Amino acid sequence: SNLDIHSKSIIIRANTFRSVNLKEITFRENCNINVEKHAFTRWETSSLVKWPNVVQLIVDGKFGDKTSPNNRSPIPIIHENAFLGYPVKSIQHYKQYSYLCQFWSWIVNREAKHHTKKRVHLSSSQHNMFDSLCKVDIEILGRICNFVPQPPKDLVDAIVNDLHSHDCVMRKIPKDIIWKVVEYIS
Repeated sequence: SNLDIHSKSIIIRANTFRSVNLKEITFRENCNINVEKHAFTRWETSSLVKWPNVVQLIVDGKFGDKTSPNNRSPIPIIHENAFLGYPVKSIQHYKQYSYLCQFWSWIVNREAKHHTKKRVHLSSSQHNMFDSLCKVDIEILGRICNFVPQPPKDLVDAIVNDLHSHDCVMRKIPKDIIWKVVEYIS
């Protein structure tokens, strides 16, 4: 049997799908999904989960090319250990996605913050719309720089564009050098 999830927002808790006789689970596009640790345990390996297209775009390194900073699809959150008892290749795939999703969520949150600041500052007398990297930002950038395999080009481009446009120090550095600076400070 099949399960189509039409909800706009869903949290899948631990052991939700445990030895269930489902052949396919389908999530709708533009759905806010949060899959917790061990949500899928000892599920039939022949079963299939159809995620929103954004999941594959992120894994393939095409999310940044297919979306824009003011128009990003919701990024499904899949815990790195959401799948228990699956083949190693599947588990590695979801772990990779989990990390990439965390990195993309960080940059999307920065983009949203800047977009909100611009709207607020356009109507005020203040003109300072630039920030600087905080300790948490530098830690996340360090994780991105050390990601194996290398972080996808679309993610690096989104980070460089954000820093060049909105960081009080990085905006003064040529765009083609920013990633080297990020690698150095991380």
